[in-house]
Amino acid sequence: MKKTMKKALAIILCLLIVVTTVPMTMASASNIITDEASLKEALETGGEYVLGNDIAIEYSVYHSNDVTTVIDLDGYKIGDTPWGITVSAGDLTIYGGKLNEVIPITYSGSLTVKDVTIDAIGSAATQNSGGMLTLENVTVNGPY
Repeated sequence: MKKTMKKALAIILCLLIVVTTVPMTMASASNIITDEASLKEALETGGEYVLGNDIAIEYSVYHSNDVTTVIDLDGYKIGDTPWGITVSAGDLTIYGGKLNEVIPITYSGSLTVKDVTIDAIGSAATQNSGGMLTLENVTVNGPY
């Protein structure tokens, strides 16, 4: 009787672990950036995101709402064009990958870039009056 009860309890605990893990996996899947449209949505709504693959930016994208956004590049890159990410409000943190020919610009709010390689055509990063730009462990490669 004790063995049967222990086995039943072990099975119930395993099922509970599976049931509680599945929703977390589903929730994190919705926070994956895979293209320019999902990047724009992430910058608009805020939250924590992971890049799912390399993505190109056709035109500048904007972090213009008073939200906090964190993007884990997960070793991938945002870029391939001379357009950038402009921060005009809120807080944006980008880390763990590559910004390829992307020029992050901050006018107000804050932009933190860490553990990133930036391959820049011109300016790698610009901080204008009113904004805060923080670079941590960033390598910048460029023609100059």
